[in-house]
Amino acid sequence: MEQVDVILSGGSVLTMDAGFSLFDPGAVVVRGGEIVAVGPADKIAAGYEATEVVDCTGKAVMPGLINAHTHVPMALLRGLADDLRLDVWLMGYIMPVEREFVRPDCCWLGTQLAGAEMPSPMPQPRPACVPSAGRRSSSSLPPMPRATTKAWRAPAISSSAGKATR
Repeated sequence: MEQVDVILSGGSVLTMDAGFSLFDPGAVVVRGGEIVAVGPADKIAAGYEATEVVDCTGKAVMPGLINAHTHVPMALLRGLADDLRLDVWLMGYIMPVEREFVRPDCCWLGTQLAGAEMPSPMPQPRPACVPSAGRRSSSSLPPMPRATTKAWRAPAISSSAGKATR
């Protein structure tokens, strides 16, 4: 048997492989902070031995979620006239507000708010079936990438901010 750190076993394991495989009951094998195997719980149990085995029966075990279209500084405008058609909302409300109020300090503050709302790394001890979440992540093309990047430099947050090109 191969020695590993953690096995999350017995839950419904959702994957992001080409076939979006579902293993129920399934297991996830972790060594050195990296997933080394995913599959049916019985096959994992036959091939791996772990320091810690987490019983995930009745739980979902799934990949972390990453919002790759965030416009993080615009967290300050969330909810503004959001009950309108897209064209009316965007051209009639959002763009005029952005023209008037979006400055480096606005982008910095909005990014701080968005970062605070994102899930942070899980504290120890972990809840059942929730491995350490690691780094929060976002990708954004804000109107002021320098201000956003400056705000985004907290140790638990990673980002890719840049300027849109055609």
